[in-house]
Amino acid sequence: MGNGWVDGGYSMPKVLIRTQVGDKSSYAFHGEYAIRGLRKRGWEVAVVPINREAWKVVLPRDIAEVTYKTPPWVGDVEFFIYPAKVAPWNKHLTVWKTMWETTRLPQNWVPNLNGCREVMVPTVMGASLFSAQGVTS
Repeated sequence: MGNGWVDGGYSMPKVLIRTQVGDKSSYAFHGEYAIRGLRKRGWEVAVVPINREAWKVVLPRDIAEVTYKTPPWVGDVEFFIYPAKVAPWNKHLTVWKTMWETTRLPQNWVPNLNGCREVMVPTVMGASLFSAQGVTS
């Protein structure tokens, strides 16, 4: 990670978050919670919204000030908070959080999730279901 002594000072990790913002979805809720929590702990955060509608609404100021159309830098971690519809950009940097809580994952999601450094789900049931369908990350 990028944390450590830099130019005589401590540097917190940079995290690039790809999520929905500015709507009432559970992904937007989890994304905004993560953005605020990481910033509160001193992480440098940049957000690239997955939903195009994010540019049509007024975002909360603390979210808007770290939201970009293209990534401003490569982070130490790339954090997806969204369904696993796309392959991760970088296997070593990508952490995926998803709330897909059904008995079956779309089969094309399994390689996307296995191509990540880590997968986070909010429940033990979700972890069991993902594992039973072949998710190993």
